[in-house]
Amino acid sequence: MKVQGGDLLGVQYSDSGPRKGITRDVRVATRGEVTKSPLLIAIGVPMTITVSDLDMDRDVQAVDNISSLLQVTKDLLKKILPLTETGISTGLFTGVVTPTENIMSA
Repeated sequence: MKVQGGDLLGVQYSDSGPRKGITRDVRVATRGEVTKSPLLIAIGVPMTITVSDLDMDRDVQAVDNISSLLQVTKDLLKKILPLTETGISTGLFTGVVTPTENIMSA
C-alpha cells in the first residue's frame, strides 16, 4: 500500500459485539513546518506564527487548536501562544503575538 504524508486512511475491523463493523480514519504523519511573518521582528509590530502540519489536524470535521512555545533566548522568557486551524481540515494553524519592550503580548 503506497501512502504519502497527509493521506487519510480508513481502517475498518469486524467485531462480534453489538457494533459489527467499526471504521476509524487516521492521518499519515507529516513533518511540520513553522513560519513567521513579517520576516524582521520589530517592537510593537504584530507577528504571525504559522504551523503547517497535517497530522495535527486531529478532527477532520472541525477546526482544531494547538499550542506553540515562544522563547526569548536572551532573557529566557517563555510564552505559550495558542494557534487556531485556519479552517476545517486544513492542517494550517496561526496565531499572532506582538513583541513589546518587556514581554510578548498575544
